[in-house]
Amino acid sequence: MKVTITPFAPKGEITAPPSKSVAMRYILLAAVADGKTIIENVGDSADVVAAIGCVKSLGASVDYDGQSVTVRGIKTLPQIAEFDFGECGFLLRTVIPLANALGVKFSYRAGGNLSSRPVKPLFNALSESLFKTENGEYYGKATAGKFVIDGSQSSQFISGLLIAAAAMKGVSRIKITGEKVSDGYIETTLAALKTFGVKTEKRGDEITVYGGKIVSPKRLVCEGDCSSAAYFLALGAIKGSVTVKGLNVNSKQPDKAITDILTSYGANVKISGDEITVEAAKIKKPVSVSVKDCPDLAQTIAVLAANADGESVIKDVGRLKIKESDRLKAIIKTLEAAGIKSESVGDDLHIFGGAVKGGTFYGGNDHRTVMSQAILAATADGESVIAGAEAVKKSFPSFFENLIKAGGSGNVRISR
Repeated sequence: MKVTITPFAPKGEITAPPSKSVAMRYILLAAVADGKTIIENVGDSADVVAAIGCVKSLGASVDYDGQSVTVRGIKTLPQIAEFDFGECGFLLRTVIPLANALGVKFSYRAGGNLSSRPVKPLFNALSESLFKTENGEYYGKATAGKFVIDGSQSSQFISGLLIAAAAMKGVSRIKITGEKVSDGYIETTLAALKTFGVKTEKRGDEITVYGGKIVSPKRLVCEGDCSSAAYFLALGAIKGSVTVKGLNVNSKQPDKAITDILTSYGANVKISGDEITVEAAKIKKPVSVSVKDCPDLAQTIAVLAANADGESVIKDVGRLKIKESDRLKAIIKTLEAAGIKSESVGDDLHIFGGAVKGGTFYGGNDHRTVMSQAILAATADGESVIAGAEAVKKSFPSFFENLIKAGGSGNVRISR
């Protein structure tokens, strides 16, 4: 899919898509909970569809209509499960330990570059219970106890062990080593466990999970996604104004940090109930932001920096290299195509704001790259073309339709 965008100032409102991070946690826990769980507003992203497929492979009964899902907890485990994780790192790192906790033999398929993304710390943590056959199948059964996990590469390893520990009978202690990253996603997992009646205790770098009893809350509604909302809010901070509805201002999602970033940028940010309205900054101030705990905001911040008056610094960008693509390289190439200079220095990215020009951008099969390129294109001088724009289906299938709704009618043309 190719999308052509000419610059425009947004003026309108959209509703944030469901948080796939929250939805996937709910779906996995519902599969190992007692009884039936109805989860509303899960959306139709590729990652959520993959999560549904995974719990069905584990033996859960699922009804899904594209927006809401009903999950009936597993009654009979399969002899062998075949998982298709698509391109979802979260599923790779959570379903594997969950299957091991249930004692289910399994194989899996990883799409895109998922098979090259880090997973070794997880296998190390499960080395006493997870084994691999010569034909690539995994087997074994983890029991409650102490687990040690390196948290310096991804919080998803920790989330995977937390969900697995909840499914094990007994008390488990998860010791986190290394410099922990993306702590907000760990908090999101802990909040989901609490919703399903699982008791946890967090003390320093150790989390205790009292497993074996997961209670269905019967009915849940997924909150809006902060990272998806951030693209639109950032566009409103650069020019025009945008309102995004359906957000939880008390969310544990780390990407809610976007509101503080936009305020420091000089934008006028108003929060009312579940709505956030952003009006363009009169003076676009350079930003200095660490993305250690919110890496999914890096590309959005880069768009802000490109339009700022001066030099901005995005700190702790090293982990961007091991996402769905090398996002650090993608940012640098995108900015270069738009006439913006940037420089990678150590673990920081320096961006020198200036006149953004239209260009031809390549999404690199990465949904976040495509969405950030679209926002950059809306702020550019001249026409831009984004190739490979279909990548948005991973998290936000209706992204471009919402961009049109937010004021891009006549400026956003989709060619399928």
